[in-house]
Amino acid sequence: MRPASRRLLATAAAIATAVVAASTASAADLWTETGSTTTSVNYWQGITFDATSRAFAFDGPAQGLWRTDARLTRLAGRSAGIPSTVTASEGWNHLGDLSFDAVGGRLLVPLECYYPAAADPNTCRTGGIGVVDPVTLQWRSYVKLDPVQIAKAMWVEVSPDGRWVWTSSGIDLLAYDAAQLASPPPGGAPLAAAKRIVGILRSPNVSGAAFSADRLYLAFDRGSYIQVLSYPVNPATGDIGTAWRLEIQLTKTSARYETEGLTFADALGGTLHWQIQPQTPLFSRIVHYTPSA
Repeated sequence: MRPASRRLLATAAAIATAVVAASTASAADLWTETGSTTTSVNYWQGITFDATSRAFAFDGPAQGLWRTDARLTRLAGRSAGIPSTVTASEGWNHLGDLSFDAVGGRLLVPLECYYPAAADPNTCRTGGIGVVDPVTLQWRSYVKLDPVQIAKAMWVEVSPDGRWVWTSSGIDLLAYDAAQLASPPPGGAPLAAAKRIVGILRSPNVSGAAFSADRLYLAFDRGSYIQVLSYPVNPATGDIGTAWRLEIQLTKTSARYETEGLTFADALGGTLHWQIQPQTPLFSRIVHYTPSA
């Protein structure tokens, strides 16, 4: 290769590196960490917030359900949130990132099988959405999701207008008609998604979600790092756009290792709250962020 060509390539590489660095810096500047809170290991899998009652809801370590006030003082709790009859009939023994449905006045919880000793921990290859009383945490009902479309439900998030319940399957986003959770299909038939956005996600490993200001925020595990991306929401139709934006990205450490739930709440010194759990599950951690100036 000629010297001039080498210099040209070196210059191009330097420019590309600068562009990547600038993009990363810009993304990192969107949010400022204001602190973190160490909480009970029970609050491991997911987090959501009821702005009217100013109460958080959590689930974990696997299937417990918990309610606290805005300062994390416990108000209610059930160590076995999934009824044994549901586990016996469907196999589900694990909850993911949950969602408070303000329009419907209920908590929605994602359901899956997780048996780590099995060759495939997802032994039932089905998912569901449970409906729970947001105050007493009493189980109300559940809907089984069409297994042709989704093999497990790891998170659910209700759209701000209460029309849609979103989750993911692989790198696709799925939306279910929220009204059908109150009146499921006749004969116990699995519920089919009303919307499917194919190939929209950067990774299949989504751990949690939250809506804010016409955007859907998703937490991802990307191997050596974790990140939060957001996607635009059409307020008229509720559809999710493909133009994602990097909000936060962190390199994994033993102290901040496993991404779980997301929520928005004016509490605990922040507005965006991200569960980032330690590698050794002795406690749970919530990291708090505010928008950067």
